[in-house]
Amino acid sequence: MTGDIQFLADVPSQNWVVVKKMKIDKNTTKLEIARFLSSVHLTLNNKMFQFLGEAIDIKSLNEIVEDVTGAKWDKKKGWVLKGRVSEEKIASALAKVKSPSMSKRLAKLVKTKKEMELAKVYITRNVIDALKFQIEPNPSQIDKVIDERTLAH
Repeated sequence: MTGDIQFLADVPSQNWVVVKKMKIDKNTTKLEIARFLSSVHLTLNNKMFQFLGEAIDIKSLNEIVEDVTGAKWDKKKGWVLKGRVSEEKIASALAKVKSPSMSKRLAKLVKTKKEMELAKVYITRNVIDALKFQIEPNPSQIDKVIDERTLAH
């Protein structure tokens, strides 16, 4: 039995087109499917935050993430954090994200409660990313597992 997974995004107003396809057959492993889905997820996640930039001030939110974590945003590398992350730094950063002072700071950047919710999600996700916590596997990590299993056989 065969099948396929397809993802198509065509947003002419943003000059964004993505086509991702995967053929599935009896030899396709669940790990290969997971790798494909991870690739789609990564594409969607990155673009989603770019599109959110019309509703919330991403640049200012990135500055807040920098203040909270000490990391710096690099367009090519993503969040760059020097040194090791101690448990105290993690606890402190997460406490700052949930603090009333963070809500007050964000209130100066957004107009509505719904925008506040988006800003908090953005801040939380990026603080976690900046502190080098991964909450989803990326395709290259899954590739390594696939390669490891291939070599073992």
